Amino acid sequence: MDLRAGTIQTTVGFSGAAGTSPSDAASNRNMIRSNVDNHHKSDVHERNSSSSIRVPSIGGAQSPVFKESRVQHRIVAQNDGEIKKWQRSLQKKDAEIGQLKQSLQARDGAVMSLTQSLQAKNGEIDNMKQDLHVKHSEIARLHQDLQMVNEGNKKLQDNLRATQAEVRRYTTQIAHNQELLDSRRKELQGTRAFLNTSGTHSGADIVSMVKALNAEIFQAAASITDTIVDSMTGQVSSRNGSTDPSAVTRIREILGEDPTMLLQCNMATDDHITLVQIALQAGLNHLSGYVLGLWTYPGSANQQLEQIFGGIRTEQERVVSHTWRSLTKAWTKKVVYQVPELHGHIAGAVKALVIVAGRWPSESPETETRINNDICGRVSIIISHLQKLDEAMTGFTSMDLALDIPASGANFDARMMEDADGGKSSHSSSSGTILFTSEVGLKDMDTSVHGRKLETSILLRPKVVLREVFSRQRPGIRS
Repeated sequence: MDLRAGTIQTTVGFSGAAGTSPSDAASNRNMIRSNVDNHHKSDVHERNSSSSIRVPSIGGAQSPVFKESRVQHRIVAQNDGEIKKWQRSLQKKDAEIGQLKQSLQARDGAVMSLTQSLQAKNGEIDNMKQDLHVKHSEIARLHQDLQMVNEGNKKLQDNLRATQAEVRRYTTQIAHNQELLDSRRKELQGTRAFLNTSGTHSGADIVSMVKALNAEIFQAAASITDTIVDSMTGQVSSRNGSTDPSAVTRIREILGEDPTMLLQCNMATDDHITLVQIALQAGLNHLSGYVLGLWTYPGSANQQLEQIFGGIRTEQERVVSHTWRSLTKAWTKKVVYQVPELHGHIAGAVKALVIVAGRWPSESPETETRINNDICGRVSIIISHLQKLDEAMTGFTSMDLALDIPASGANFDARMMEDADGGKSSHSSSSGTILFTSEVGLKDMDTSVHGRKLETSILLRPKVVLREVFSRQRPGIRS
């Protein structure tokens, strides 16, 4: 019974050793081994004691002592088996403990290695902390530098914006100056062209062109008069100026009061055809002067340009005023000769003059058509001469040339004009009143800048018909 109790105690003690640490397990193992050895020795002693005692049997039956001995032997045998079993278990546990010791030693080595590595890492961390501190200091310094750089950049940006604004201002100014330069260059090129043009025509050339215009106007007046005479031989139209007030008003504006009255009177005189021819010459002369005097198509622009030119001519040197006139007319005058209204204006004025003179065949459409065709043809030729003369005079920048057409009613001046009648109409060759201008003259309008005085130089004297030529034959005309 004590052995069983010891066996149970041993089992419990080993069982408790399974959950202990390796050192406690070793202590339990030694204790168990000691208990097992003690029980083993006790069993051996008991077996030896029992073997030496012979228990006699009684009546062939075993005695109780023998039975008990056999039971004890079986228990001892069982205990031996258990002991061997526990010995084998202890050997196994010893092997496991050895492995655990080896594993523990390996782990201790790993722990030592990890400790050393940890110490090394801690050293590295300390070094990194020091480096980090240094980096933080550098970052703080860099932040300060960056702030200074940002402030510098801000100043540079402000300066850049100011510079860009100034560059834009200069660019705009340069572009404006370039436009002015281009404009001035074009003006100079145009001026050079006009200056070169002025060299292609001399004063004598223009005088010759004016004489050719006079000849053409004379031929036109003669041709129109001949056409009228051929179509109305031996008769005078019953229609006179009093029946067409608009024609009278128009001729009065062109020739003046006295020539218009003279055309309306004396319809039956032999000199009437000559009067009509001279009146036609005078009318075409005034119309030619009107066309050459235009700056552009008739209208208010002509008066404005004439006022501007008058101011320039009196305030500036003649080369400036003449160049301005040439440049301006070169562009504004082109439209005048391109519009058909110019032909109609001149042809209508000629027709009005014939109507006022009472020589228009209003009752004969065929004769009207023939006279109209003759007028239009002659007017086209005259306009062609006027355009060429206008271009030559406009390009002549060394002088301010203009046609000289004395007005009806002005006094005759032998120094400035010629008497178309050769002086036969007046007692004095230096006196008389102008009635018609039969041929235009040519004059140079010059200006004294300092004295603001307009001077005129006569290049070709005009020819005029004096009132006295008709007053001798017609006492009703004022002399």
